[in-house]
Amino acid sequence: MQTGTQSIYMQSVQLDFAHIAEAEVKAHLDMTNQAFNAAQQAISPYILSLEIKKARIQLDQLQGLGPSMSPSEIEGFDNLKGLIAEAQVKLDAQRPQYTRCLKTLLIFVGTAARYAKVDKDIARRGAILKNILKQTRESLKIIEAGSDRAFINGSLDQHLISKRGTMPLLEEEELELTKLFLESSISCIDAKQEKRLEIFATNPAIQNLLAAHEDGAIQAQSSAILFLDSGRPFFRIDSCFIPKTRPGQSIQSALEHAARTPEFIDLERLGMGLGADGAGLFRFSSQIENITGCVVLSPELSDGKPLIVPGMKHPKRLVSGIFGEVPEDIKIGLPYGTILNKFKDVANLLLEERLSAINKKGFKK
Repeated sequence: MQTGTQSIYMQSVQLDFAHIAEAEVKAHLDMTNQAFNAAQQAISPYILSLEIKKARIQLDQLQGLGPSMSPSEIEGFDNLKGLIAEAQVKLDAQRPQYTRCLKTLLIFVGTAARYAKVDKDIARRGAILKNILKQTRESLKIIEAGSDRAFINGSLDQHLISKRGTMPLLEEEELELTKLFLESSISCIDAKQEKRLEIFATNPAIQNLLAAHEDGAIQAQSSAILFLDSGRPFFRIDSCFIPKTRPGQSIQSALEHAARTPEFIDLERLGMGLGADGAGLFRFSSQIENITGCVVLSPELSDGKPLIVPGMKHPKRLVSGIFGEVPEDIKIGLPYGTILNKFKDVANLLLEERLSAINKKGFKK
């Protein structure tokens, strides 16, 4: 298993334009190369994700050998564990972002299309565009495989066939159709997200939270948790069926943490928008109609500075704001730990229900 960003990403074809002399052509190809590197960087988390999946399959195969593992297989088993842990650390630092990947690819294809208009060397232009098309196609395959989701408007191959049938295309024509495919995919995603944003904007509790943040009425380093009409917080387990595990963490442990930890909104990220690159409000989409309240948690201050309790990594947090409907005993000044204790039994019940559902579906814990 290789953990570098080039390990799966099209090692056989690279963009190298150093030998080209014409200034205008070279300038356009330099911009294309920069766009390629940006797209490659955006896609790299998906590459790591695929490598981790592949390594875990190998790990399971070796583990199935049990005591019959040879010394070399034991060594390979230990190496795989270390490589998975290393790759997972990198993946945790830069999570895959589906829409961002498609948008960086669109920029890459767009710069390539602009280059094609200025290069009059037909043979060279065709060869370069052929490589660019290969890069784009393989990038899309990585995104689709790594995200486990099909493109909203079908695959690129389906799109090309629908536009030109089975007849071959010039590289310039295929590049333009690829550009249209990416634009259509992104447009579908943006429209879907806009529809979700409209729902969030009309939820009274979230609407009041956003207004207070916009007015600067919320203390720095604050976060928020949402409450459902059932009177409990929105826990992390509400936003995913099986949570992602940290290096060395079992699914059981990840489920216990997700069932007992509210899903937080980092209010400082609201400045970057409501989507995945900002506050990530789409995590709450499944329960948006059931969200009735919001509680803001802010660091307790001592002499104007966040109070760090001995043995704790983060400042002690207290309820500093309440919007909408929440349980009556949640008041301003209530410690976050008290909220967790209040809903401990509810969290344990959620965990039991999820474990039962997972067992019925036959997933490994």
